[in-house]
Amino acid sequence: MKNDDILVSVIVPAYNAGKYLGFCLDTVIAQTHKNLEIIVVDDGSTDNTGKICDEYANKDSRIKVIHQENKGLSSARNAALDIMTGEYIAFIDSDDFIEPQTIELLLFDCIEYNSEIIIYDSIDVSEMKFVDHTITNNVRTYSSNFLLQNLELLSNRESACTRFFHKSIFDRLRFPINKRYEDSYIAYQTIELSNTVSFTDAKLYYYYLSPNSIMRSDFSAKNYDVIYSYDNKIDVLIRNNCEKSAQMVYRDYLYNVSRMIGQTKYCDKFTSEFKKQKIKELRKKYRELKRINKNNPYFKGRFRLVSDVLYLCPVIKKFH
Repeated sequence: MKNDDILVSVIVPAYNAGKYLGFCLDTVIAQTHKNLEIIVVDDGSTDNTGKICDEYANKDSRIKVIHQENKGLSSARNAALDIMTGEYIAFIDSDDFIEPQTIELLLFDCIEYNSEIIIYDSIDVSEMKFVDHTITNNVRTYSSNFLLQNLELLSNRESACTRFFHKSIFDRLRFPINKRYEDSYIAYQTIELSNTVSFTDAKLYYYYLSPNSIMRSDFSAKNYDVIYSYDNKIDVLIRNNCEKSAQMVYRDYLYNVSRMIGQTKYCDKFTSEFKKQKIKELRKKYRELKRINKNNPYFKGRFRLVSDVLYLCPVIKKFH
C-alpha cells in the first residue's frame, strides 16, 4: 500500500472554540496528505462552535462531527477514538494549527523508521498565523524501553498533540476522565505500548497560547490531579524494571507535593476548611514520599533542601 492510500484519523476536540476552530480546520483540510478522517468533537459548547463544526462537515465529506454534553477534553478525545477508523492518529487542539505537510511527513517517518509513535516539535505563538521557518526532518529512533530508562529524552515531550500514533497504541488505552494533566498521565503508557519511537526536529505544530490555556491558568483544585499522573508514571516504570527512572520521578513527585502545600495555603479560591483538609492530605503524601526517597541517590542537594524548606515553611511558596 502506498502512503497516499493510508487513512489517518485527525481528532479535534472543541469547547467554545468559535474564535479559532475555523482556522484550525482550514489547516487540517489543506493537508498535502488527502486521505483523512477528521473527527471534530463539540464538547457541549455554548457559543457557535457546534454550528461551525456542522458547516465544515457539510463542505468536506472527510469531516465527522460528534455533539456531546460538556464532559471535558479526555471524554471528547475518547469519543473520537471510539469511532475512528484510521491506521494512524493525530490529535489537534481546536485553538492550534499545523503546517500543510504535517501528516504527510509524520506518516512517512512512521513507516520509514518502523515506529508506532513519532514525537515532533512545535512553535508557541500568540497570534493565529504561521511563522516563516525552515522545516527540517532529522530523525532519531529508540526502543521504548531505552526511552523509559532515559527519561531526559522525554522531558517536556508529553503532549498528545505533538505525538503521531499508530492506532494499536489506543487499542486498550483511553485518556483519564475528569482529570487534568491527561497527556502527562498517559505519556509513559503510550511509550510502554510501543516497540519503537522516533523523534523528528520538524516544527509542524503551532500552539496558540490563549488566555484560557492551562499553562496560563491559576492554581486550582484541578492541580491536585498531578498526583494521579505521577502515580501512573511510576507504575509504568516499575512494571518495566526502570528503577533509576522511577527514583527520578519519585524525586520530582516529592518536590511538587511540597510546593502544593504552599500553593494550597495561599490560594484565595479555597475555603479554610478545604485548605485544612487538603494540606493534611498533602502532608501525609509528603511523609510517605519522604520515606520512599530516603535512600534515593537523585534526591539530594538542592532537591532535598528546597523540598524540606517548602514543607516546613510553606509561606516561602508565596514567593518561590
